[in-house]
This record gives sequence, structure tokens and C-alpha cells, in this order.
Amino acid sequence: MKVGTLVALGAALLAAATLTADAKGKPSSAACPHVGLLADTTRLTDFEGTTTVQFKATLGGEASQCVVKDRVVHLRLKFKVTGTLADGAKRDTRKVPYFVAVMQGSQVLAKQVYSVEIPFTGNARTVSVEERVKRVDIPISKGWASDDYEIMLGFQLTHQQVEYNRQNAGG
Repeated sequence: MKVGTLVALGAALLAAATLTADAKGKPSSAACPHVGLLADTTRLTDFEGTTTVQFKATLGGEASQCVVKDRVVHLRLKFKVTGTLADGAKRDTRKVPYFVAVMQGSQVLAKQVYSVEIPFTGNARTVSVEERVKRVDIPISKGWASDDYEIMLGFQLTHQQVEYNRQNAGG
């Protein structure tokens, strides 16, 4: 038997085993969707008026846990949000909106907007919080695999904030 045939047969058996495990309702070893950050949405800047920066936030350190069962991807996400107050800015809790989007190619299949609170107390000017999304379920469409999907995270920004990020890409 040729090596190419053996590899193809092995791949076919692996696919059949995965489908069998899915059909029986047990978790499969299918690959999980990629989790990433959407360009131009990983930084948020709030202004007082049109030019005075009051608050900045960054998003990063994303991680996920995934199980594929019965042709549904079940995900848990976590990531870090770091907020920094400008000198003279009011010390309070900042509520920062972010989104989780399910993508298939360039198409957005679903998007949910959440918010995370960043509490500023005492003299702290920079605060980091770990945010968790406990459940994202993605039904796998016929003809698609679990890793054909992608999860994108980012801050829910206004058009002006996105433009600001594009013009100030270095920081």
C-alpha cells in the first residue's frame, strides 16, 4: 500500500470515528474554532470633548476551552481587559462594551455585545480585569467542520473610535 493511500485511509478513518462519536453524543476530537482579536478593535479611547483623552483600554490575552458534541461547538472564553485613566480623570468604575462574533469565512453568523466593568479605587490609574464568557454554542452546518468557524473578540466601538485607532495604530 502506498504511503499516500495509507494517509488518505487514515484520514478517512479518523473522520468516520469523529462522525461516529458525534452521532453517539460523545465529545469528539474535532478541531476547535480559532479565537482571535479583530484588528482595529483591541483599543478603546474615550475623550472629554473632542481632544482630551480621559480613559484608554486594551484587550488581549485571549484563551478558550472547547468541546465538540453532537455537531455543536461549546466554547468558554477568557481574556484580559486593562484600563488606564488619564491624569485628572474621574476615578470611578468604567463600563466597557465588547463583542463576541462567530464568523464563517468573512461572514458574521452571530454577534453578541457584552460589557465589562473596570473599577478604579484608591490611587490606581491602571487596572486589569479578567473577563469570562461562560458559553458560546455554535451549531456546525452540514458540509462544514468545527474548525471552519472563527470567534472574533473586540471592543464595541463607534465609527470615530475605529478611525482614531486606524490613525494612531502605534499606540
